[in-house]
Amino acid sequence: NKVVGVFTQGHDVTESYKASIALQEADRRKDEFLAMLAHELRNPLAPIGAAAELLQRVKLDEDRVKKTSAVIGRQVKHMTGLIDDLLDVSRVTRGLIALENGVVDIHQVVSEAVEQVSPLIRTRRHELTLRLTSQTALVQGDKKRLVQVLANILNNAAKYTAEGGILLASRLTRDG
Repeated sequence: NKVVGVFTQGHDVTESYKASIALQEADRRKDEFLAMLAHELRNPLAPIGAAAELLQRVKLDEDRVKKTSAVIGRQVKHMTGLIDDLLDVSRVTRGLIALENGVVDIHQVVSEAVEQVSPLIRTRRHELTLRLTSQTALVQGDKKRLVQVLANILNNAAKYTAEGGILLASRLTRDG
């Protein structure tokens, strides 16, 4: 038998390869987001748990019950926002996490972050000293993310400071 011709067929896989790389990147971003979110969801649980325990163990006057209830309410609201982020994972895979940029009172950010980390600080018997200006200190940013960042910093400081240690937050003023 004699060969009378050769036939070759080629197929360009460039688009398929690019799509595969894009899917891998989207999957990596989703995994990073879920890991970050899982970490963030733990922070508000500490003050909620501490408040619930306080309500069960101690007979509280009406004012203390209101304050404890307010802590629970604020932290549940914070968690609801985080869960809303989780429910819209598609934004992450498309790189569309939207920040709610606005004018934020830094004292409120500090207060909410400290509230989240207070149970850990108490458990580890730390002394937390805050030196804040009495003046209003406004910043431009996303309040939820600013609270998350500061709570993470305080949480790490509490975790990695020896029991009974001192945590000091520097002064927040307009001039530094």
